Formats: sequence, structure tokens, C-alpha cells
Amino acid sequence: MKRILIPTFAAMVAALMLLTACSAGKRAESGDYPNQRNADHLSQLEYGLEGLKDGANYAMNALAQAEPGENSTLIGQKVIKNAELSVQTLDFDEFSSALNARILAIGGYIERNDVRGRSIYNEEALRYATMVLRVPAEKLDEFLGAVAGICNVLSRSESAVDITSQYVDTEAQLNSLRVEYDTLLGLLQNAESLDNIITLQDRLSNVRYRIESMESTLRSYDSLVAYSTVTLEISEVERETVVEKEGFGKEIGRRFNESLEDVGQGFRSFAVWFIGDLPHIVITLAIIGGIVFIVLFIIKMIKRGRAKRRARANAAYNVPAPSVQNKGDK
Repeated sequence: MKRILIPTFAAMVAALMLLTACSAGKRAESGDYPNQRNADHLSQLEYGLEGLKDGANYAMNALAQAEPGENSTLIGQKVIKNAELSVQTLDFDEFSSALNARILAIGGYIERNDVRGRSIYNEEALRYATMVLRVPAEKLDEFLGAVAGICNVLSRSESAVDITSQYVDTEAQLNSLRVEYDTLLGLLQNAESLDNIITLQDRLSNVRYRIESMESTLRSYDSLVAYSTVTLEISEVERETVVEKEGFGKEIGRRFNESLEDVGQGFRSFAVWFIGDLPHIVITLAIIGGIVFIVLFIIKMIKRGRAKRRARANAAYNVPAPSVQNKGDK
């Protein structure tokens, strides 16, 4: 009831102020000084507008000071619910298809989807993604349970923010501004002085801007309340992480199986790399072999040249000296 009576009271206060301004303006018009008459008229108009603002502010303050329980009952509790999940999946494509089906089934939509990891150069790379989803708030728990059934959930957090008081304050200000706008519009239709028209138009523009801003804020609030935001961090893995507590024997068995899988995966990765890159390996080995052959050939030629030079040097040093005959032998 207060939300209906208070704006009405504000409008009555504003109308009374404006009637006072108009009657004062008419009295001023009966005088003999046109300039003074216009000044008095503008002054009375300003007084009426100030009264309008006072009435609007009174309505806004009265609504703000009302009991929170009463306001909540009138507009309903305004709570923004959000959730964040970190999950793993063995098959990224299969999980994405199942997730999209569940989003559509409850009437939600994908706000953002950022997938990274795989490329044309590495088609076997594991992928990871960040998804921002909007789902109806009343079906948030149902959706989170459905997601848990198609992947391995590592962590889950939920939050709820009550914005009822902010919503009530914004709505009260909006109602006051609408009353002020309607009153200013009526004044503008009856205004005769150019100064008054300019003043009223300027105030109308300002009030209209504030009305549109608050309407946008309320629409944003309504959207956040009606549709919860779910942030998903998705990782594609070859082996899911165990999040539940295990017994001694079960943990040993799991670790042994994981070791065997790691060994097998290592051999598989090596075989895939070796066979897949065999042409590159053959070409690389051929190039390396050619380089080695050329280097060995050059080294052999250098050694052979050194050997020849050494042989010629030795032959030069070993030449026999000419024989000398004795005179007595003649």
C-alpha cells in the first residue's frame, strides 16, 4: 500500500507547488513591468520544480525506510545465484554434445565458449575449455546434478547474493523520477516564455536519462535473478582423477593399473612417433650420412697429401753423396 500512496502523495505535493507557482505568475502578469514579470514567473517556476523534487525525494526516502519484509513481499525476494564447476572428461566431443542437450532441455543458453588445445598441427592434443552458461535459476540444482552425471567433477562452488534492498531503492527512485517527468511534461505544454521552455526541456532531458539508466539497471537485475550464471572449467584427460577416498587395496590396484597404462602409453607414443616420422628420420639419416662421408673423404685426402709430402721430403734427405777417387789409384 505504501508503494501506491507515497508516489501519489508526492504528485499531490508537486501539483500544489505548481499551482502556487502558476497563481503567482498570473499575479505577476497583471503588473506594469514585463521584465520583472518574466523574472518573477521564472522564479516561481523554479520554486515549483524544487517542490516537485522535494516530493519525489520524500517518496523515495519513505520507501527506503519501509520495513524490508514488506518490500520483499511486494516485489519478491531478489537473489542472484551463481555456480562454478571444474570437471574432467575422457571424450570432449561426447561430453559437449551431452552438455548442449541438457542446456537446451532446461531452457538455458551458452553465453561464452572458449576451447583451446587441439590444432591442425597436433590433432591428438588434449583440449580444455571455459564455458559460461545461463540457466533458469529455479532449475540450477537440477542442471548441476545432470552435469555431475556425465563427467568427473573435481570441484563445485555456489554463491547467492541478495539484492532485494538495492532493487527496492532503484525502483523507488524510478517511480519518483516518472512522477517528476510527467509533471515537467505538463508544465512544458503550458509554458509560454522561451526561458521557461528551455529550462523545462533541459530538466526533462536530464530526468529522462536518469529514468532510462535506472530501467536498464532493473532489467539487468531481473536477468541476473531469473538466469543463474554457471562457469565450467573443462579438461579432457586420458585418465580421470580420483576424488573419493580409497581403501588400501583399492589404491594399490589402481596405481598398478595406472603404471601399466603409462608403460603401454609410452610404447604406443614411441611407435606412433617413429612410424609417423619415419620419412623424416630416413631423410635426416641420409643427410647426416652424406655429410659424414664427405668429411671422412676430405680427411682421407688430407692424410694422403701429407703422406706424399712426407715421402718426398724423406727421399730428398736420403740422396747418397758423390764418391771421391784417391790420386794414388791413378
